[in-house]
Amino acid sequence: MKKFLLIFAILLVVVFSTLPGTQFMYDYGTRHPRDKMSATLVYTAARIRMNVGSYQVAAAWFRTAIGLFPYHGKADEAAYWLAFCHEKAKNYHEAESAYKRFIETYPQHRFVKKAKKRLVTM
Repeated sequence: MKKFLLIFAILLVVVFSTLPGTQFMYDYGTRHPRDKMSATLVYTAARIRMNVGSYQVAAAWFRTAIGLFPYHGKADEAAYWLAFCHEKAKNYHEAESAYKRFIETYPQHRFVKKAKKRLVTM
């Protein structure tokens, strides 16, 4: 039990110490959109926020990533994760719209099948 509590405490420290780092990544990326790393920083910050359950923040950051960097290699995945975050945040109307937009925009993407399934089960 002590080992479990220690591991849990370490995980909490790691997770909560990354949140200020993600804010820095997002801020830098949005303030310096011409920097080669900015798109990756914003996308990665959004993914981290999503992975720790901050779905509303992640959705906003994915939307920003798509808006600022529409031709980046991760824009397609950002569109899918935007819809996913809306769904997890219980913003079902926005999730439905985002999934449909993702399917229309990226019909050959490997996540299309997942998006269609989520639309049915949402």
